[in-house]
Amino acid sequence: MGWRNIKKQENVGKGMACIFWLSGGWATSATVKVNEDGTVSLVTGAVDMGTGYLYTSVPQIVAEELGLNAEDINLVQGDTDRTTYDHGIGGSRGTFTIGRVAQMAASKVREELFKEAAERLGVFPGDLATRDGWIFLKADPEKMVSFAEISYDRHIKKGGPIFASIQFLPEMDEIDPKRVKGLSFTAFKGNTLGCHAAIVKVNPDTGHVEIKRYVAAHDIGRAINPMAAEGQIEGGVSMGIGFALSENLLIGDKGEVLNPNFSDYKLLTSLDVPETEPVIVEVPAAYGPFGAKGLGEPTMAPPAAVIGNAIFDATGIRMRHTPMTPESVFGQISKRLRK
Repeated sequence: MGWRNIKKQENVGKGMACIFWLSGGWATSATVKVNEDGTVSLVTGAVDMGTGYLYTSVPQIVAEELGLNAEDINLVQGDTDRTTYDHGIGGSRGTFTIGRVAQMAASKVREELFKEAAERLGVFPGDLATRDGWIFLKADPEKMVSFAEISYDRHIKKGGPIFASIQFLPEMDEIDPKRVKGLSFTAFKGNTLGCHAAIVKVNPDTGHVEIKRYVAAHDIGRAINPMAAEGQIEGGVSMGIGFALSENLLIGDKGEVLNPNFSDYKLLTSLDVPETEPVIVEVPAAYGPFGAKGLGEPTMAPPAAVIGNAIFDATGIRMRHTPMTPESVFGQISKRLRK
């Protein structure tokens, strides 16, 4: 955004804030199986809370391992009593951890398919490649056998179904006890960085804060689904701006919520949120699926600090509480003028 070249204007300021975050671990498991007709199913007890990772990125990862298209992967979900175990979604672990265990299971299935195909074609597994449900000889692509042929014979004639079930608990690094106290678990791998910047204009007569521009950059290792990643950044920034400027949960003396509806709890709408400019940075993580890292909570954290810093740059007043409503900003401006 040309940070160093932004010209100073009256009541206009720029702000920046960065975040260091993790890619959550915790145990999970998954099954990938080849059905009788050669189609592929991914079975998982994981859930998707709205980011879309389970319906886009994870099937893409399985498909990439098997040389298929993402839409060829049949996602089977259900309660962990009926499918596979998963700790529960959270901690920016969706693509990083669920995607990784799905990749591991798909890799095992690929090995089994290649072993069967190699026996049929009279070659070594390393001589083979796969595309669109077919396994073929690299040196002579006309020599091929389909997933369906292999799987049907395994189901009906010999060997049994081709599937792989993997249990996975991501490794965590030990933390020096001299540096920190009270942690219940060690450090996750796949650490990620983000940096947000904004230009705001403050009306000194009303305290209203207008966001003129907002840029959010995040290192996500490898963008499995770039469009979904950009949407995650935009959505997280919108939530962070709401926390920064308007959202305030009021609790009464008896613990009751005093503003339990959207007429009193000021949730921002699409008309209130500026156009966010997402920037995807890719520094692959050795531990993530195809180098991917988590991208959940880190998108929501910087906006309040960014806007607070920009207000300070524009007015010289430091806002130390959220939400930074027009009333509170105007109050601080007035307080400063009275001194």
